[in-house]
Amino acid sequence: MTPHLHRTGACIVLAAACLALVSCRGEPAPEKPASAKRAAAKPIDAGTPAAVRDLPYGVYGGEAEALVAILEKTQPGVVGFGEMHQLTGTSSTLSAIERFTRNMLPVLAGRASDLIVETWVSMGRCGTVEKRVVAEVDEVSDRPAETSNETIRLLKAAKALGVQPHILGVDCKEYEKVLAPDGGLDYFAFLELVGRILGDRATEIAGKRPAAPDKPSMLVLYSGAVHNDVAPRPGFEPVSFAARVDALGRGRYVEIDLLVPEFVEQSTLAREEPWFAQFEKLASKDRVVVLERAPDAYSIIFRRSVAGLTPRETPRPAGR
Repeated sequence: MTPHLHRTGACIVLAAACLALVSCRGEPAPEKPASAKRAAAKPIDAGTPAAVRDLPYGVYGGEAEALVAILEKTQPGVVGFGEMHQLTGTSSTLSAIERFTRNMLPVLAGRASDLIVETWVSMGRCGTVEKRVVAEVDEVSDRPAETSNETIRLLKAAKALGVQPHILGVDCKEYEKVLAPDGGLDYFAFLELVGRILGDRATEIAGKRPAAPDKPSMLVLYSGAVHNDVAPRPGFEPVSFAARVDALGRGRYVEIDLLVPEFVEQSTLAREEPWFAQFEKLASKDRVVVLERAPDAYSIIFRRSVAGLTPRETPRPAGR
């Protein structure tokens, strides 16, 4: 995924987008084991040709309905949402994070206690090393300027719904660890850093706010779609927080990837995924599809052709 920098005075809000960074490093996308046993998903579209039934899937009227179906089926204690990030060339299409904020976040109200978002604030206190990392991250990114505003809207909307939002923290030593010997950014080390600090934050929150049966206790993470993998490719385990949060004792961990068709189709990495051919046949402007890739690993395929926001446009709350 690709980082985007939003400058507010002396501060920089950095939202990492790790699939694009993997692409810059020349690494293929992690694939899920084809041998994994897959349970049936409901409802199944009986009218769809058998040729596209490589994986179980369900068809729904909207994002909220699709998310409710996954949550009711799996009853998770921790959910890791992973988006394929928007690039400048697709700014005319509504982003995954904005769709999540509008239509899916309200579903989590009354279920989730905390939301951890893959973003952090750089205050410029770490000198040259921080500036170099931030500059290089900015160089490889291709994010619309509106992305940072969308991240802020997500954090504020979660707070308003009673879901405590959290961002990440990066200290000066962490910046040093992601610099390559030539002074550039070590992209894979950066992926590892993001995966680790997401897991650190989840562990910290789980320790401070233990689950309670009489109140919302689901822990939710929102990040790039490489960090939430239930079954990362060998060697990519440090990039994913899934194993760590699954061991927190908060209940079942479920991975949910958020796929905007226009973004997926521009990704050479996505085209290498075993589910891509089925995705192409299922993606539609008329429906939302849930693809069950493996046990506890789902993809929500959003509708096509949903117009994007104009800069600084603030959407109305869902349902109004």
